[in-house]
Amino acid sequence: MPPFHTVSFIGTVFNLFAPPLILHAVDSGGQYLDGTTDVTRTFFYGSEPDPEWVDRYTRVLMGKIDLARAVFPDGTLETALDYATRQHLFNAGLDYK
Repeated sequence: MPPFHTVSFIGTVFNLFAPPLILHAVDSGGQYLDGTTDVTRTFFYGSEPDPEWVDRYTRVLMGKIDLARAVFPDGTLETALDYATRQHLFNAGLDYK
């Protein structure tokens, strides 16, 4: 089966009062006879990441961990799985955009 096409993004955030911050995101994966992989990595280059970035990434990570640890009965709707991953964002009044 063909692999996913890798998506790689590098962006620079400029601030007049600080050195530029660089964010590099890579999303890759593959499809195999036994399943599918999806690997996403984010690299930060700079002196200190913005506290808002740290908060958002932490909330998304918390949702991924909750989903990985959860046990759902057969027939559970995708919306329940989606809520499990987004609950930490919702608790802060946020959502994926």
